[in-house]
Amino acid sequence: MRRKYIAFDAFGTLFKTADFMEDIREVVGPKAEHMVQLWRQKQLEYTWLLNQMQRFEPFDRVTARALNTAMHSYHISNPEVIEQLLSIFDNPELISGAEKCIKIMKAKGMHMAILSNGTRQMLRRGVDKTGVASFLDFLISVDEVQVFKPDPKVYALVPEKFGVRKEEVLFCSSNQWDVAGASSFGLRTIWLNQRSETREDLPFADVTEVLSLDELEALFS
Repeated sequence: MRRKYIAFDAFGTLFKTADFMEDIREVVGPKAEHMVQLWRQKQLEYTWLLNQMQRFEPFDRVTARALNTAMHSYHISNPEVIEQLLSIFDNPELISGAEKCIKIMKAKGMHMAILSNGTRQMLRRGVDKTGVASFLDFLISVDEVQVFKPDPKVYALVPEKFGVRKEEVLFCSSNQWDVAGASSFGLRTIWLNQRSETREDLPFADVTEVLSLDELEALFS
């Protein structure tokens, strides 16, 4: 790939949003997996509904509201659950291989950014904690346009920040709906299919599928 500009989604693509279920099961019990699944579902639903209503709330607030709904649905009130789950987004960790991938791509002359529904504060905490801040040119939050993905105004932020045409930019995400939004806008996209999901029937445009960050890195060799 000859493009020199790439933006990554944050949560689930570079930052972990899994690998915590054992800890939650110890606190919640057998309802843990269903409760977490509902939380993540509501988290996305609320962003899309807010877009439709032309309202906006910071992503940390949306995330907390969604968790509140999921916990009430399963009659869970333990504050330890709130602390553990919100820390996934407030105090994230890198997915295995993410640091190596970022460093190698930087060494190859790539200009990199994060484009996320997360607030700028969430992103700043994440990159500072994980030690990758110096490798990134921009942290781009939807806060700047007061609307969530997959609204085209969000994806337009990337070429605007880099000062290039959208045809020159790559966007990488592990979320199929995010890839569909970015590719429909006109960015060339990379679907990081780390969970080996079946491709959904969405309006994808220019999409390259990889199964790991190692495969992503190899595209630029």
